[in-house]
Amino acid sequence: MAGLFGLGGAFFLAWSNIAARKGMLGGNVLGAGLITLGVNVILYIPAFLLFRAYAGGPAVVSAGLLVMTLAGLVNTTGRFFFFAGISRIGPPRAAVFRTIQPILTLFIGLIVLGEWPGPASLIGLLAVVSGMFLLASETARLDEYRTSRPVFAAAPPLTGGASPVSVESPAATVPTPPAASAAPSPGGSFLGLRGSGRIGMALALGGALFFAGGDVVRKWALNLIPDPLLGSVVGSSVSFALVALLAGLTGRLGGILGASRETMGHYLWSGVLNTLGLFFYFIALLRSPAAVVAALVCTESLWSILLSRFLLRKDEIITPRLVISAVVVMGGAVTILLRTGG
Repeated sequence: MAGLFGLGGAFFLAWSNIAARKGMLGGNVLGAGLITLGVNVILYIPAFLLFRAYAGGPAVVSAGLLVMTLAGLVNTTGRFFFFAGISRIGPPRAAVFRTIQPILTLFIGLIVLGEWPGPASLIGLLAVVSGMFLLASETARLDEYRTSRPVFAAAPPLTGGASPVSVESPAATVPTPPAASAAPSPGGSFLGLRGSGRIGMALALGGALFFAGGDVVRKWALNLIPDPLLGSVVGSSVSFALVALLAGLTGRLGGILGASRETMGHYLWSGVLNTLGLFFYFIALLRSPAAVVAALVCTESLWSILLSRFLLRKDEIITPRLVISAVVVMGGAVTILLRTGG
């Protein structure tokens, strides 16, 4: 049963990222972060109060609340980095970077404890690195494909269901798919990545790093107050208040709240799915070793590929290289986590 909760958590988190991506097609990263955080707060608070009324809870100490606040801020920073990465390279490719989050968490802990991985874990690490380089190569090809397409006329968002009118000539040459095109020249760029692809990968990796750091801080907080629901309430509430303040000071709050019904619907649904994913993750942690649960959550990248195939058919290109890189990274992550957990 714990395995189902772990897989369910990965499924809902992957779906949450796709919903956020659909919202950002008509909005922005700040709006996605603010609304999803707001939904987290709305759903966490009653769940926390009900659980406390039914089962009680540990004593609350001020030091624990401060560390919980810090954990929430670090994780929220990771969420914004990750959303920004999704907006540039899409959920499937960004999710591969999310896969290495538990590995980063593990290695941060190992470094702090002065322990080092054994041969099996090093093999898993090699698989992860190989998969990331394969993903970089695949994203470079995708960048080349997108920049080689005929230019379309810029058009404001349409609300009547119509599509923007293309200004390309009927005789325009259709470019070959990225899997069949020649590899782009790497000159002057990292692995051939230019512009959006390179920045998107850096943002997604930054998100994974902040998420990993947030996990370490969260573990510190739970040592002071062993109540994950309280930590979620405190972290998300403080983060929501600060993000709302930032949106207000920058004059963007009105635009976010005035977003179209479709965009707002995607943001709200993303927040609900994100909360469900985290709830499933916490339940799995209560019933199974942390390393096993983290390995199951690594399947998020595969869920993202599968869901994108159906939910983002017009906006995402799923290539064999992407699938292979996701499988290789996931396999390496599972090897490391299970070997260390065992």
